[in-house]
Amino acid sequence: MFVCELSFPDDKFNRMWQPFKDENPVVISNSNISSSDFWNLPPVKAMSTGITTSKGKPLEIQWPPVLLQSSYYYISLYFQDNRNPSPFSWRTFDVAINGHTFYSNLNATSKGVTVYAAQWPLSGQTKITMTPSPDMPVGPIVNAGEVYQILPLSGRTQTRDIIAMEDLAKSLQNPPRDWNGDPCRPKGNSWTGVTCSDQFIARVIA
Repeated sequence: MFVCELSFPDDKFNRMWQPFKDENPVVISNSNISSSDFWNLPPVKAMSTGITTSKGKPLEIQWPPVLLQSSYYYISLYFQDNRNPSPFSWRTFDVAINGHTFYSNLNATSKGVTVYAAQWPLSGQTKITMTPSPDMPVGPIVNAGEVYQILPLSGRTQTRDIIAMEDLAKSLQNPPRDWNGDPCRPKGNSWTGVTCSDQFIARVIA
């Protein structure tokens, strides 16, 4: 929904934001917002453009653009009326994911709004549909989205090893991008270059 890949330093948490484009019209935001306007601090650049459609038409997007493994996912969607801020810079619509109501009567203003689900079942292709309220003079709009697969907790890393690895990461000028969180978990997804033991309380061994 934005035009370039974003990560750190645009996103202080080093989340990866991939550009998305389909056949729907793209609009540029005319409002100034900051990451602090949202509880989970998305990068401002992620809100700089949006996908919309014409008056009275539902907005449909196939996003994420890849087939998803059958599982539960965290989903967060971001919306902002792209027009210059005024008492009339808002639009209301319903949001559905694969035909199931995600949020009803969403009011997207020039200040921006995000809605999320902590655990939402997805499988295969995902279709997000935004249906405008009757008599709205403009169509729905969406600016950005996040989706993360929920993985079951499978142990953790020894606390002193976590502290040591975090200190090592801070001492490096350019640590690998994935050197965040638990160095050894989820199992099979340890930090780049890090080898861990197989115990429930894992140890960094190399």
